[in-house]
Amino acid sequence: MGPVLNLPVIHLDAHYWQPGWQETPADDWQDYVRDAVKQPHWVMDGNYLSTLGARLSRADTVIYLHCPRWRSYLRVFSRWLRYWHRTRPDMGPGCLEKVDWEFIRWIWRFPEDYQPMLMAELEQQDHPVQIIHLYNRQGTDLFLKNISLPPTN
Repeated sequence: MGPVLNLPVIHLDAHYWQPGWQETPADDWQDYVRDAVKQPHWVMDGNYLSTLGARLSRADTVIYLHCPRWRSYLRVFSRWLRYWHRTRPDMGPGCLEKVDWEFIRWIWRFPEDYQPMLMAELEQQDHPVQIIHLYNRQGTDLFLKNISLPPTN
C-alpha cells in the first residue's frame, strides 16, 4: 500500500525485533511507536496489541486482513523457505528468518486469544476510524486497485 499511495511504510517488526530476535524493552517500544505515529502520513504494518491504542489515536483507516489459519501457515512456511538463513527486508538486522513452535502456536491461537481484544479495541475509538475488512486475495487486489490518497486541506 505504501508505494501505491506514495506514503512511507513502517514495518513494526523491523523496529520491535533487535538482532538475534531480542525484544525491544517495553518503554522503548512505546516511545518508538508514539514518535512514529507523529508523522503526518504513514502506512504501518504489524500486529502489536500493546501499541494499538497509540496507533489508532492517529490512524484514519485500519485494514484488517482476515486470513484462515491454513493460509497463514502456508505464507509463513513459504517465507521461511524464501528467506532461509537470511533476514527479510521487513525485519530488523540480525533476525534470520525462523519458524518456531511459539509462533506456530500464536498463529493457531490468534482467533481465540487475540482477535477478540483487537476487535474490541477497534470498536472503542474516540475518533472516527474507517475499518476495512478484507477476506480474500480477490478483495485485496480490488481494494489495492481502487485506493487513492484523500484530498489534502
